[in-house]
Amino acid sequence: MLAVLPLSPVFGAQNSEPPAVAPPLPGGPPAGEQPPPPTNSGPVTPRRPYAVKFETLQGATVQGQITRWDPDGFDITVDGSPRRMTWDELIGQEVYRLRKRLVEMLDVPARKPAFLELVAYFASRDDADAFIDRAFDDAKRYKASTEERAEAVKRSEERRQARNEHNARIDRARLASGSPEAAPFSSYAWPAQSAEDRAAAVAALKKQATQILSATGRELTPIDANHVLVYSSLGLADGARRATDIELFIEATLPRLGLPRESVPWFGKLVVIVSEDRDRFNLIEASGFRQEARPEETAIAHYDGASAFVHLLKQSDEVGALPATYRAVALALLHVHTSAARLPAWAHEGFADWLVATYGPTKSLDRQLRANGLPQVRSAVGFGAALRSAYRPREWPFADEATRGAAYIFTSYIAEKHSEAFLAVLKAVKGGEPWETSFARIFKMPVERMAAIAFEYHRMND
Repeated sequence: MLAVLPLSPVFGAQNSEPPAVAPPLPGGPPAGEQPPPPTNSGPVTPRRPYAVKFETLQGATVQGQITRWDPDGFDITVDGSPRRMTWDELIGQEVYRLRKRLVEMLDVPARKPAFLELVAYFASRDDADAFIDRAFDDAKRYKASTEERAEAVKRSEERRQARNEHNARIDRARLASGSPEAAPFSSYAWPAQSAEDRAAAVAALKKQATQILSATGRELTPIDANHVLVYSSLGLADGARRATDIELFIEATLPRLGLPRESVPWFGKLVVIVSEDRDRFNLIEASGFRQEARPEETAIAHYDGASAFVHLLKQSDEVGALPATYRAVALALLHVHTSAARLPAWAHEGFADWLVATYGPTKSLDRQLRANGLPQVRSAVGFGAALRSAYRPREWPFADEATRGAAYIFTSYIAEKHSEAFLAVLKAVKGGEPWETSFARIFKMPVERMAAIAFEYHRMND
């Protein structure tokens, strides 16, 4: 899950030399993050620059001249600019092809240890087992023994550990750019809370919120309501108004999730933070939630275990901003409902939209989503693009607003015409049953069949 706090400090490998001025190549590490130090002390400089063209793991094609190399990477000149790249940035086939040619340029006595080093390198990668034998076959041409192969494979574990530590540093420094809903969530049921547990959780959340807000240099007094803690940089009056609006939405939504209206499903309470401008919004997203906010985002739900947070950006039209606010709250409600397990992206996102679009003050969202989605639904695409939507790392689930609209139309069709069955699927998924299994079991048909029925219905109905 996305851990909000405490935040890990950003540690990066340091070089004694300043980084190159030129930007990193496509597929390389983030700017400012240097590769781990070489594992040997003797880089090799070819007698003349070696012209190469290869593909990176990210699918980029690179063409240039290698001027120096070692077991961890190489210096390459691309369009006149020097770069440092690591072998880890290349697909296994390209590493083998280039390293074999570079090793064969060495003096004969140096080739056997260099090929054994290549064996160790491939043994340290999770995606290159096929090249271990090929590298050892090359080493055998220079009388390498099976004992030397075993020793090389043994050495690979040290390299693997160094790579994992390096990648962990990069991950800590990198902001998440995809939806917080895309994290790997468990279906383990949230534990029940006593009054004492809830009071302790609220106290901990207040401290956590203070830490999140510290990036802006402010201390805000929260509005402490039944369901929410609202920290508004626009003042207590703004916080109180938002708390009232959000509480009314939560109380109206709980029975629609099959929960008692008086229940309090939160781990402690829902923390709501309101930023007054885009700069502060982005700052809190980055420092407090390790998130890179998209320019169009004005309301984002975040999670730290069972705790839920909603971060809002002040809008000039506060009434027009309510659908985005309630949608983030709806996603947070779905997170704390029984367990963190999610429906598939189209249904999870579509259900959140439906909860907002069928709530009195924000019913205008229904017209907007249908206007966006109906042209796609009535085209050859139908509900296909919506059903293929998925949560993937560093991505958001919908390619465009038309696909989001189609997902909403399909979800609303099921939720309105088969409300009890839909909630039964939600309950089953929250309990750990795969959604395809629960859908087919409860509806007596696969989701594709239901989509075909809904498609026929919407050919004539809005």
